[in-house]
Amino acid sequence: MTLIAAGGLGYWLGSSRAALDTSYLQSLIRRDRAGEEVLAVLRQRLVEAELARAVDREAAASLRETITSLRDEIAATRDEAALFRNMVSTSRRASGLRVSELEISPGEGAGVYRFYLLLSGPADADELVRGTVELEVLGTEAGRPRARTRVVALPRLGWTDAYPLPFRFRYFQSLSGQLVLPVDFEPTRVLIRLRESGRRDPVRSELPWAPLGSE
Repeated sequence: MTLIAAGGLGYWLGSSRAALDTSYLQSLIRRDRAGEEVLAVLRQRLVEAELARAVDREAAASLRETITSLRDEIAATRDEAALFRNMVSTSRRASGLRVSELEISPGEGAGVYRFYLLLSGPADADELVRGTVELEVLGTEAGRPRARTRVVALPRLGWTDAYPLPFRFRYFQSLSGQLVLPVDFEPTRVLIRLRESGRRDPVRSELPWAPLGSE
């Protein structure tokens, strides 16, 4: 009987120890799995942190480029504003409606030219200036040095839009277009008349025919 009891106790102790070992092993496995999960989370966070740093570096580089570009734009705007203020100042020193600039450049084809006309207003630019522009080209017949001066108005130079050219502005206005010279016609000067609404006498300007690149 004693032997049986001892044997039963030994069996119980052995079984309990085996169960304890299995439970402990399972506990270790769970801890290992939990550690792996935590490690995976930490690794993911590390990847995200590194990605965030890379994105931050790219964002910083992009921001620096934007700042540089913005500075350049601001500088260009300031230069343009300074130029405009200078033009307005010059305009106020020279009173009255006038032709500030005439630019002629060769176009595509024989006898084809483009013109650019800049008008400026009077010193007291509180109201809009309105009126029309008449443009004529003066010249002579080719090969006839003693020929009389010939005057050719813009409508006879291939111009098909409204004529005289209308203008309406406060400080400045540019007008541009294309003209075609007659065959065997040698231009020498350009005659421009500015007819302001409400004024009887036009403002007359006679400028040399000097296309860009002709020198």
